[in-house]
Amino acid sequence: MVRLLFIILFIPVISFSQTWFPMNVGVSNPMDNCWVLDINSFQGKLMITGHFKYSGTTILNSVAQWDGIQWQPMSLGLYETGYNCGYGSKFAIYNSHLYLDGIFGAAGGFAHDITHNSANITKWDGTDWHKLTTDTMCGVDFICASLYSYKDNLYIGGDFSIAFSTGDTTLLSGNIINARGIAKWNDTAFSSPFSLYSDYGIHDFYLSSFTTYHNQLVLGGFFTTIDTMPYGTYKFIAGWNDTSYIAYGTGFNKPVFALTQYNGELYAAGMFTASGDNSTALNHVAKWNGTQWQQVGEGLNDTVWTIYVDSLTNKLYAGGAFTQTGLGIQAKHLAEWTGTNWQEVGGGTNSDVFCLYSKDSNLYIGGLFTQVGTGISANHIACWGHNPVGINEINKDETEVSMYPNPATNEIRISSTGHGIKKMKLNNVLGGCVYERDVENEKKEISVDVSGLVKGMYFVEVMCENKIYNVKFIKQ
Repeated sequence: MVRLLFIILFIPVISFSQTWFPMNVGVSNPMDNCWVLDINSFQGKLMITGHFKYSGTTILNSVAQWDGIQWQPMSLGLYETGYNCGYGSKFAIYNSHLYLDGIFGAAGGFAHDITHNSANITKWDGTDWHKLTTDTMCGVDFICASLYSYKDNLYIGGDFSIAFSTGDTTLLSGNIINARGIAKWNDTAFSSPFSLYSDYGIHDFYLSSFTTYHNQLVLGGFFTTIDTMPYGTYKFIAGWNDTSYIAYGTGFNKPVFALTQYNGELYAAGMFTASGDNSTALNHVAKWNGTQWQQVGEGLNDTVWTIYVDSLTNKLYAGGAFTQTGLGIQAKHLAEWTGTNWQEVGGGTNSDVFCLYSKDSNLYIGGLFTQVGTGISANHIACWGHNPVGINEINKDETEVSMYPNPATNEIRISSTGHGIKKMKLNNVLGGCVYERDVENEKKEISVDVSGLVKGMYFVEVMCENKIYNVKFIKQ
């Protein structure tokens, strides 16, 4: 039987149930650990980055874009040293260009290639990766973990101490600035608004996340103070209004990994379990009420790596190392906030979720996991949603619809062993409708003339009673 894509249409309200879809074979790295750390889109294409070498046999080198069917390389990808693939951390769009940071010595070429030796940050032009300037050396000296566009500047956060754009390969002369954990780029040169310090003891001043709140830049990470202020003044979170720092209460007792704004309120997530003075239990997720941090429901039982707002549905999601809510209810690495409590999404995953991204009514997730739902294979990247074109469904339910021949040249026949066929539609791989038809008397078998179609892949959408089936079809 033809393998079918399947989504349920609820009546009378027209809405589609969600299910898991893989993205081809996902990504892999046979020689090292593998993960997806960020997901974004640029010029209509979905992109991922992290630490991976392949998708199937296609070499990607830690950054890739989705063509609707499979993952494709973006130039030669990222290189750390020599020919080893680098690590991608975060995408950002700034002045209509796509930027990417991480841990790499080159992007779009090997580390010894002087035209591509980007130091932990690079820019994509739609075809290739480039240094931010034409100088021999350009970037920062160590880990980049976050990127964010704010007030005409691109802010860069991480575990670095200098930023540079110079022709001096020894970094002893040229445009070299002290940039302890944070730098900003104005499309011409680097500068640093302040310096981060920490007495926490791990990663020192590492800055892991940005967001905006009330027109202020908010930053979270491992730092516990800024510039010359006493340790503990800004415990793992602070604000910046382009002239001065802002404290958010007593901060937290452990580092912050993710920040977002939801329904006009500031949310933070991370390793923390309480406020900075330990007066309020927070369980890894918190929201700011204007004067203090508050718990978000029962919270979650372990580190939250990411929180994300789907702007279309206005839902708040969390991904991380957690396996339960704060009440002990199962929530394996992926949860949704209902407004009163956290609940697992789609059966969760078998390991950590690092990043979330929504596009076209679908939620994309990336991380360490290799399975989603009830043990379904999905190597580090998957989609929870409504049958995105070009993605094969991974719930293999038996269906009542079949189609033959496939491939076909002139005609296809669609039959149903159950309910009669109400309607059919033929979509191309971009999701555009090329033919649709209402079926009179809900026949159980229909024929469709496909002789005029251009050769290639299509998806046939068939409505039977209260279900819609999608069949992949090849026109010869």
